[in-house]
Amino acid sequence: MAVASPPKRKAPERKRPRISVTVPAWLLDHVDRYLEEQPESDRSAVVSEALRMWYAERLKNQIRDGIIANREMVDPEEAAYWEALRRYNWELKLRNWK
Repeated sequence: MAVASPPKRKAPERKRPRISVTVPAWLLDHVDRYLEEQPESDRSAVVSEALRMWYAERLKNQIRDGIIANREMVDPEEAAYWEALRRYNWELKLRNWK
């Protein structure tokens, strides 16, 4: 009599894609030292936070440079700040041009 095998379980799908990152050894040492003090965190969390910060900075620069036309993608206060700064700089240029 053959012994029935258990049903095969489908591997859970990842909610987030997996990536591989190469970093300088000195930087990884700093991350690992940070993680010794933050046991609830891990390298993936550090990389995710770094990418979020990179993306936020990129959006700010695009707003500053007037590249983003769809302001709904950005915090309204942030967009207003950059618009005021752009106007101020333009007025300075006009004053100095005269």
